[in-house]
Amino acid sequence: MKDFIEINKRNIKKLLILLLKYYRDGYLHESNYVIDYICETINVPAVFDKEIITNPFIIETFIEKRLYILGRNQDSQSLFNMLDEAKSLRKHFHKQVIIRKCLSENAVYPKNEYSCEKACYFFNFNTPIIVLRDIEEGKPNFRSQGNELAWITSTELRLISALSFSSIDSYCVFNIEDDFYTLPEEFVLYNEKGFSKTVLDRIVKLIFLLEKIYNKDTLGKDYSFRKSCINEYRVNKFFDSLNINDDLELRICFLFLKAGMLYKQKGNFFGEEAILNMLVGLEGCLYLISKKHLKLHEFNYQLTLAYLENAFPNEGYEIILEELREYRNMLAHPDSRYECNWSLVFFSDDFIHNYNWLLKLLYFCITKEK
Repeated sequence: MKDFIEINKRNIKKLLILLLKYYRDGYLHESNYVIDYICETINVPAVFDKEIITNPFIIETFIEKRLYILGRNQDSQSLFNMLDEAKSLRKHFHKQVIIRKCLSENAVYPKNEYSCEKACYFFNFNTPIIVLRDIEEGKPNFRSQGNELAWITSTELRLISALSFSSIDSYCVFNIEDDFYTLPEEFVLYNEKGFSKTVLDRIVKLIFLLEKIYNKDTLGKDYSFRKSCINEYRVNKFFDSLNINDDLELRICFLFLKAGMLYKQKGNFFGEEAILNMLVGLEGCLYLISKKHLKLHEFNYQLTLAYLENAFPNEGYEIILEELREYRNMLAHPDSRYECNWSLVFFSDDFIHNYNWLLKLLYFCITKEK
C-alpha cells in the first residue's frame, strides 16, 4: 500500500510539473504519459480524444481529486503547494466559461436548442446543458447578488430566465445541478467565437471526463419538455434586456424561478411557498416599473397602476392586484386587518393562472414589450 501511495505521489508530481510548464510557456510536454496515466486511473480507453485528455483543466481537476484522496499531510504538502501555484498562474486567463447540467426531477425544459453570442442551451442525447461564456472572474456579478443562498450565478439566471419566461402560452421550470464547472474560455472555445458543433462536442467530452474523475453517475435520465418551441425573438429580447448588474431585476427573476421550482415538487408540498415567492416577485415587478419605466426615484403605487392600466387597457389590473395583495397578506401576515386567519384555502389554479399571467407582466417589465 505504501509503495502504491509513493507511486501515486511521483505520478502526480510529474503531472504538476507538466501543468506548471503549460501555464508558464503555453505548451504541454510529454502528452502521451499524461494520456496513459489519466486513462488508466479513471478507466477511460486510451483511444479517447487526446485533445480533451490533455486539456489543462482536466489535468488540474484530476490532480486535485487524486490529492484529495491522498489527503493533506506533511509528505503531500509540497504537492498541494504546487497545485496552488498552478491555480494562481491560471488566473491570467480572465475570461471564463460556466458549464452546468440540468436535472430531470421536477422540471420542464424547452424542447429545442438555443444559442447566442454569450450563451448556449443544448442537449447531450436527452440531457439539457447550459453554457455561458465571456464571464469575467472576480466581478461582483460572478455570483448572483453575492447571496450565498443563491445557488445560481447571475449569468446563468439571465439565460434560464430568458428561456423560461419568454413563451406566450406556457412556462418552463429549470432544475440544475449544484455542481458546475468554471474554466478558462481558451480551454473550451480555443480560437472560436461562438458555439459551433465542434465546441459543443468538446464540451460534452469535457463533461464526460470530469464526471469520470468525480465518479459521478453518467447514465441518461428521462426529461420532460414543453410542447411549444422557443420563440427566438422573445428569448433574445429578454436575454439582451435583463441587466445582470441590477439587483432588483435579478431578484425578481430569481423569485419567479424559485416559484416554478417549488410548485413542481411532488404532492404540492411547497404550493404555498410557490405562491408567496410569486407574489413577492409581483411586488418587485411593480417597483421595477416605477423605477425602469416611469423613472421615479420613489415608488408610487397609483402612478404605477395608471401606467399598467394604460399599457393593458382590458386586463383590469386594479382588481387583480388588489386580489393578489390579499393573497400575500393571508400568507405572510395572517394576523392582519383580515383578522387572525391561519386556515388558508388555495387551489392549483391560484398558482397556475396567476403565474402565467404574471410572467407576461415580467416580460413587459424587463423588455418594455408585450
